[in-house]
Amino acid sequence: MPLTFWEASLAPSNVEPILSMSSSSDHSSGESEQSSSSSSSSDETQTTLKTKVIPDPPASWHPLGSLPTTSRSGSTSHGSVSAGNVRTVQAFAGEEKAVRLYRAALLDTYKYGRKAGLAKGLGLGTLHCVLILSWSLLVWYTSIVVHKNIANGGDSFTTMLNVVIAGLSLGQAAPDISAFIRAKTAAYPIFEMIERNTISKTSLKTGRKLVNHEGHIQFKDVCFSYPSRPDVMIFNKLCLDIPSGKIVALVGGSGSGKSTVISLIERFYEPLSGRILLDGTDIRELDLQWLRQQIGLVNQEPALFATTIRENILYGKDDATLEEITRAAKLSEAITFINNLPDRLETQHVVILIFKAVFGLEFGEGKEKEKEKSRKMWVKGEYNYRVGQKQRIAISRAIVKNPSILLLDEATSALDAESEKSVQEALDRVMVGRTTIVVAHRLSTVRNADVIAVVQGGKIVETGSHDQLISRPNSAYASLIQLQEAASLHQPPFPWTCFGTATQEEATKSKSAGKA
Repeated sequence: MPLTFWEASLAPSNVEPILSMSSSSDHSSGESEQSSSSSSSSDETQTTLKTKVIPDPPASWHPLGSLPTTSRSGSTSHGSVSAGNVRTVQAFAGEEKAVRLYRAALLDTYKYGRKAGLAKGLGLGTLHCVLILSWSLLVWYTSIVVHKNIANGGDSFTTMLNVVIAGLSLGQAAPDISAFIRAKTAAYPIFEMIERNTISKTSLKTGRKLVNHEGHIQFKDVCFSYPSRPDVMIFNKLCLDIPSGKIVALVGGSGSGKSTVISLIERFYEPLSGRILLDGTDIRELDLQWLRQQIGLVNQEPALFATTIRENILYGKDDATLEEITRAAKLSEAITFINNLPDRLETQHVVILIFKAVFGLEFGEGKEKEKEKSRKMWVKGEYNYRVGQKQRIAISRAIVKNPSILLLDEATSALDAESEKSVQEALDRVMVGRTTIVVAHRLSTVRNADVIAVVQGGKIVETGSHDQLISRPNSAYASLIQLQEAASLHQPPFPWTCFGTATQEEATKSKSAGKA
């Protein structure tokens, strides 16, 4: 039907083979009708009338169908980003700019919508014109066939009704076909991701499980680039030795690949070449689920789920007992503020920024009067934690399963001086006896590491302890130390608290932390 092909013209080019296949099957079915009806003149008349009424599809299609979807996603994305960063927008008085940009994005949607509406309107108009002309032609042709006694009036009238009803039925099915086309457009990137060929050869529950493992990790000639940027080589024959039970710190400039080391150990990505060994065994040969159960990961920005503290900690180990949860909370110093909460481990985590924004209260701390005032603002035991408290819960979640390997990806870089001190003390306790990899931007947090590895240009350029590396005047590590010290001297004081101004004591702490 004409509307079908007008709607098909709105689909991207990748949908074309499927629709072309269906149209070719329609032609083949028409040809089979003609061959099977050669013995009857009335059947020939029916076939002739059908082929005249239903036109061939257009030769070329234009990928306009993805334009409205793309424009809507752009405007929706801009609106969600502005809403998610509403504090930044307000802080820079950018409300008018955000509204202006959103209106511009909506204008693109409006333009694309007009184009799509025009195409659909033309398709609908063309459908009606073709149908009316086809029916007129059908009546005229039927009268000639009956007049010349090629077919009787009953057969001709039946054929005419069949064609009319078939045309109306196909026209009513056009909206469903257009919905199918739009669904194909939306599903294309999803199926493209699903069908992506990955290098991983070991599924979740297939592979080896080491009985007694010490946690010795080795990178041997590892080459890696991210799938989204295959031309940018992150590692070029990276070699790194991480002894079991030792603390190894990775330092380097931004984008040097420090966090990529952690992603490769967790097998979030696979190396292009080279091997990553755990106690001499390639991690690609290991059971993936077992491997990740031996690893505790603490990220820079702790991600907590909208559930209780207990459930957040249990995410690290489903069958953990109350004793194990309490032990992990004690090691991470989370038990201190958890015991001050009315519901303790059953406290729900929820983002309620308005409480802190308006009242500036730190829940579970301060005088009894402030505690009572904060409790009045609770909604069904829900609570918005401070960043330091979130990080300590995340540490509890990482160590509740007693992992032999601990990965710390800039775990204290987003904290203020006071929170950083308490979290760092908690980390110092949980790192004892575990193979620990610390990715740090602040070099003051890695001076006590057993081994410090400097990452530059996709390779490890030097390794050693803090004293060994700092004693080399022209070393890359010494240069990083000097750069950070110079930056801390010229850095103006800034507020450490989220809702308030920095005090003189906090400014002094920040300066001393920078010098460290």
